[in-house]
Amino acid sequence: MLSHLFQTFRFANDLKSRGHNVTYVFNDDQMIDFVPTAIREQAVSVPPGLRMKQFVESHGFHFYHLRLAGDLPDGESPSLLERLIPMIEWGRRMRMKTREVNKSLIDGSAHRSLVQTLAPDLVVIEWPLGYYALPFLAWKIPVVMISPTWPSDYGDGAPLTHSHLVPTSSRLNRYRCHLEWARFRAGFGALRMLYASLVENEFKNYRSVAERYGLSFPDLIDNERYAGLMARLRLPEICLCPSAFDLPRKPRPNRYFLDSGLGLEPPEEPDGDKLPWRRLKADTTTVYCAFGTRVPEHGPCKALARKALKTIIEAFSAQSRFQLVLCVGANFDLTPFASAPDNIVIIKEWVSQIKLLRRAAVHITHGGFSSVRESIECQVPMIVIPFDSDQPGNAARVVYHGLGVRVFPRKVVGAKIVELVKQIEASPTYKENLRRMKLEFDRQRARQSAADLIESLLPTK
Repeated sequence: MLSHLFQTFRFANDLKSRGHNVTYVFNDDQMIDFVPTAIREQAVSVPPGLRMKQFVESHGFHFYHLRLAGDLPDGESPSLLERLIPMIEWGRRMRMKTREVNKSLIDGSAHRSLVQTLAPDLVVIEWPLGYYALPFLAWKIPVVMISPTWPSDYGDGAPLTHSHLVPTSSRLNRYRCHLEWARFRAGFGALRMLYASLVENEFKNYRSVAERYGLSFPDLIDNERYAGLMARLRLPEICLCPSAFDLPRKPRPNRYFLDSGLGLEPPEEPDGDKLPWRRLKADTTTVYCAFGTRVPEHGPCKALARKALKTIIEAFSAQSRFQLVLCVGANFDLTPFASAPDNIVIIKEWVSQIKLLRRAAVHITHGGFSSVRESIECQVPMIVIPFDSDQPGNAARVVYHGLGVRVFPRKVVGAKIVELVKQIEASPTYKENLRRMKLEFDRQRARQSAADLIESLLPTK
């Protein structure tokens, strides 16, 4: 995801300033078109992979495409059953691609070419991609896992990352946490079995590649993390989320919570600053609303997000005391709001969120960590409407630390959102809690930055 990239740019730039060469490596699955609209429009005829290359290089970093599987052939036409149940065809094509990737990893030529070209001293890899790190481990190249979201490990005493649970000291709350983990293990275990039968057996693939390179599979995999449900390597792990914002959990060796700071500002857009400063009134309270670099565009979240945005627009249209600045996805239909009043400012282009937050009194957000992190930096209280992924866990942390409030997507009511904005604006408690949290972030970064830690893990020569 784009926000994950921005979380790494700060410490990557720090490493670069200290004389290190930093190269971003993307495999085929990551060569997707998630760059901002402004950059996408500049290269509309350029393939997505090349756009990603341009995007990374525009921030001053090198780019390398680790090609593990070519484009899949069209193959045979979908069977009658596949036409009736598209998921079956998806599973067949995913099996084909997974086999190609596994064959490429066992062959090792793509990885050898990377090592010959880049000669890496250290590989930093996002933890779900640990499978691709096995050849590096066999060749004694140090590997560090990095996670832009919270760990979700069984036995830590904390709820799952995607859990809405806000911990308390009550015994009932602890039972709820254990119950959530039991439900997750049962449900996720069933899904993994289904996925293994339709697409791939993750543990089988890990084992086959590990054996090819003479690695001990039992020593590689940390089964305790997901209670044996997901393959996860026993490697140092850097979590780019400051521990001060986490929920209480048991410490684990080789796990580090660090603040990478804010992502670098994107390159200036060719048509100049698209932020609507002229429409913003200095004497009117600004409410900023955005649901991430892309408004949810799949599954039930798509309809929920669009309904929530429309509800918020309609509610603030009748509130001249506030001006609402709303960032929406490029596919959001603005037709119903063509005649919105002057206090509603809708932006479809990708813009710098930090610049808008510095003018805002309240931030209505989906709860992605980058957005929450920027709200804390600007000390803007939040109304979090979490949809999926790590957003429920981030929303629970916002509530736990008193940095804002949470509204579930299905319970978004315009009058309630407006009332919450008024309550948050009038309360000094949220601002004070945000001030303290920002101070903790600053202290943690002063003690040790992500760049410091990564540098300490480099092999001595």
